[in-house]
Amino acid sequence: MSQIKDKLKDIVTTVMIPEVEAYLEDLHKLLEENKQTEDDTLAMTEMESLLVELQNVLAVTEEDKL
Repeated sequence: MSQIKDKLKDIVTTVMIPEVEAYLEDLHKLLEENKQTEDDTLAMTEMESLLVELQNVLAVTEEDKL
């Protein structure tokens, strides 16, 4: 089970979080340029929530509560 936790932690840290952060960065650029759509605004909210959940997954694996 420890290998699975390590693999999960690695994927979340090296793949998922960076991709979510990059997408959020793109969405923030649209917001700064006042070019966002309603869908972009919704996506931003959902991506911010996903980022928090991914950070929670990391915290749980660190605390060995998973």
